[in-house]
Amino acid sequence: MNNNSLSILFWVLTSRKKNDIAPIYCRITYNNERVEINTSKSVDPNLWDSKAQKAIGKTETIKDINFHLDSIKGSINKHYSLLAASDKS
Repeated sequence: MNNNSLSILFWVLTSRKKNDIAPIYCRITYNNERVEINTSKSVDPNLWDSKAQKAIGKTETIKDINFHLDSIKGSINKHYSLLAASDKS
């Protein structure tokens, strides 16, 4: 898997906002191929830091959201690393 690129992006899909809460999506890009998944978490768009790709705040709900997003990112990176290791000759 040499020269393969992996990118993970989290964002709030404001077009699907209900009751001032919008779902958080994850876009995984690998070698210019994209897949988008719903993270099953939602947040008030005003509490979203798009640059950091995290929810803003210290409440338990915000901590839970950010922990969930970190877990998703960690899992994707782990699987990418395993695939990259298995592809080496």
